[in-house]
Amino acid sequence: MKSGQEQDIFLEQLYRAHFHELEVHAYGFLGRWDLANIAAQDAFHTAWIRIEAVMASPNPVGWMKNTVRNTCYNMVRSQNRYLKLFLSLEALPPDAEPSSTDYSQSSDLLQEIEDSLSPQEYALLKAIFIDGRSYLDLAEKLGISMWACRKRVERIIKKIRRKNNLE
Repeated sequence: MKSGQEQDIFLEQLYRAHFHELEVHAYGFLGRWDLANIAAQDAFHTAWIRIEAVMASPNPVGWMKNTVRNTCYNMVRSQNRYLKLFLSLEALPPDAEPSSTDYSQSSDLLQEIEDSLSPQEYALLKAIFIDGRSYLDLAEKLGISMWACRKRVERIIKKIRRKNNLE
């Protein structure tokens, strides 16, 4: 086991030498620089948590590229899931009469989700998943760090899951 200082130096050197390369790698999956930056940052966060595995790897950069790829896939999967949910909500006319049982159940669930959120929470989710705004952009608007903004979204999603027994 390496000391904490050796681990910090290793990770910092890896970050300085390969961050941009990993960000470009993420851009290839995501097609947006703001999301690519987040994915690369998340990969380094994972590396920090699993520093011993990274240091033990015969190819730390390859380990990081795999982590970036997995992070990108998870980001796309999550965004698609929530985009589908919120696009369905946005597509509903205010006084729409459901045309089928499925639509009715979906409409009821989506309304329940919207009702379970504060206007600020709903606006934040809508900005991320419908409008495609970046966490960084919204964080600046809210006067908080990007990580705090991401954590807010994460908590809102957990709140939706808890209230709708989706966990």
